[in-house]
Amino acid sequence: MFLFKNLLFIILLIILWSVTVISAKRFRFAWRWAIPIACLITLSITFSFYRLSVLPNIFLDEANGAYDSWSLALYHVDSNLNTNPIYLQSFAGQGQSILYTWLAIPFMKIFGLQIVAFRLPMVLASALTLILFFFTLMYIRLKPQLLFGIMIAASTSPWLLMMNRWGLDCNITAFTSLSALCFILLAIHHPSHKTTNLFYLLGFFFISLTAYGYNAAWVFLPLFVIGLLAYLYKQKQINLQKLFVLLAFILILTIPIVNFAISSNINSLNHTHKFLWWTIPELIKSRATVSIIDLNLHRLLPNILKNLAQGSKMFYQNSDGLPWNSRPNFGAYYVFALPLFLIGLGTIRKSHQPLARITIIWFLAMIPSLLIITPNYNHWILLHFPVLITIGFGINTILQSVNRKTVLTAITLTYLINLGLFAREYFVVSQRTPFPTSQDIPNSQVAIDKIKQKKAQRIYFDGLDHYYTTIRFFAPLSPYEWQKQKDHPFSKRILTTTNRYGQFYAIPTKVDAKKSILVVRDDHQAMYKTLSGSYAHAEPIIFAGADFTVYYNK
Repeated sequence: MFLFKNLLFIILLIILWSVTVISAKRFRFAWRWAIPIACLITLSITFSFYRLSVLPNIFLDEANGAYDSWSLALYHVDSNLNTNPIYLQSFAGQGQSILYTWLAIPFMKIFGLQIVAFRLPMVLASALTLILFFFTLMYIRLKPQLLFGIMIAASTSPWLLMMNRWGLDCNITAFTSLSALCFILLAIHHPSHKTTNLFYLLGFFFISLTAYGYNAAWVFLPLFVIGLLAYLYKQKQINLQKLFVLLAFILILTIPIVNFAISSNINSLNHTHKFLWWTIPELIKSRATVSIIDLNLHRLLPNILKNLAQGSKMFYQNSDGLPWNSRPNFGAYYVFALPLFLIGLGTIRKSHQPLARITIIWFLAMIPSLLIITPNYNHWILLHFPVLITIGFGINTILQSVNRKTVLTAITLTYLINLGLFAREYFVVSQRTPFPTSQDIPNSQVAIDKIKQKKAQRIYFDGLDHYYTTIRFFAPLSPYEWQKQKDHPFSKRILTTTNRYGQFYAIPTKVDAKKSILVVRDDHQAMYKTLSGSYAHAEPIIFAGADFTVYYNK
C-alpha cells in the first residue's frame, strides 16, 4: 500500500507537469505564470498525501462507508445485505450517499479494508480535478493573473486541504461539480462541433454524478441545471434541440436517485424495492432534522432568518466550529479572504465571461439551500468552489488597480506564509487535541491486534454500543457474519447493535474469566472493579482515542 500510494503521488505529479508544459506551449501561456501555478498545485497534492494513513483520525461515517465499500467489493452486498444499493442505509438506517462508496470499491478489492485505500479516491479526485481546472482555465485563455488568483485561492484553501484527506461521502460532490463546470467551459470555447457535444455530455454527466454524491445537492441541482441551460441557450451556445437532448440526458441518468429521493420522503413508498438492477433501500431514520430547518409554515420565516444569520456568522468568523472542517484562526479560505471575496463578487457581477456568468448562476441556484439547509462546511459543500473562484476574481481586480508586481508578491507571500502556518497547525498542533468524534488509527489497530492475540472465546468490551463501528473497521466480519452475529440477526428494521459484534460483547453482570477477556475504559474502572478482579493480568491499551485496560488470564 505504501509503495502504491507513493507511485500514485509520482504519477499525479507527472500528469500535472506534463499538462503544464504541453498546455503552456500550445496555448502560449506565459511560463512565469504557469510554473508558479503548477508549484502551488504540487504543494496541494503533497499536502494531501502526507501522513494520509494516520491523519486525520478515522471518523464514524468514514469507518462505516469504508466497511460498506469493502463489503460491496468482496461480497457484492453492503453491510445490510443490499445488492447494488442506490443509497446506503448505514449503521443505524440514517443513510449515506453511494457515489464515493462505489468509487472506493476497486481500492478495497485490491488492498482490503485499509484507511489509506478508502481515502485515496478522494485524494485522487481532488488532484485530478485541480489539474483539470488548471488545464481548462488555460484552454479558455483566461488572463494569467486571474488564473493565478483563482488557483492560489483554491490550491491553498484550508477547506480543500482538510476535506480531501478523508472519505466522507458528501465531499466528493465538490469535485464532481467543479469537473462539470470545467467540461461546460471547454464546450463553450471549443470550435469543433463533435467535440463540443462530447464536452457538454461530460459536463452534464458530472452534474448527474453530483446527485448521487450528496442528498443536499438535490435542492441545488434542478435550479442550477435550469439556469445553466437557459444561459447556454440565450448565448446561442446550444439550440433548442440540443437543450432538450441535454435535459433528457440528465433526467435519464438521475432517474434511480430521483426514485429514491421520492420514496424515502413519502411514508407509504418508503420501503426497500428494486428499480432496474438497483436496490432502493428503505430509509429508516432521516437526517433531515439535523440538516434542514423546521419547515413548519408558522415558524418558517423566523427559522430561515435564523439560518441565514448562522450562515453569515460562519463565513464572517471563517469557521463552522467543527474541528474536522476548519482550524481556529484559519477557517476555510484564511481570515484575510473575506474582503477579496467581496471585491470579487462585485467584479463577477459586471463580467460577461462565461466563467463569471456560470459562477453567478451557481450562487443563485444555491440560495434555496442557504435558506433551508443548516450551515456547516459539509452541508454547504457546493458553495466552496464558487467562493474560491470569486476570491480569485477579487485578487485579479486588486492586481489591475495597483502596482501589480509589489501587490502580487505581497499576496503570494501572504498565502504561502499562511499555508505554512496552517500545515504546522494541522500536522503538529491539532494532533495534541484531536476532535472528539474521531478515532485514533495506529493505536486502535494495535489495540485490536493485542485483544485478538489473547484468543478468548468472548471479549467483553466497555461501551460496545458506541465503539462497535470502529471495532468493525479494525476487525471486520463479512456482512453475512455481521448480520448473523448482531443483536437482531438479519433484521431489516433494527440495523444497529448494542450487545454483540462477533465475539465482542457488552459487559454482563457475571463473566467466565477462564474463557473471556475484559476491556474496560480507565475512567470506568470503579464500575467494573468486581469483574476485573476475576482476572490475573492487566495490560493498558489505547483504543479510539481513549485509555483502556485489558484484563485476562493466561
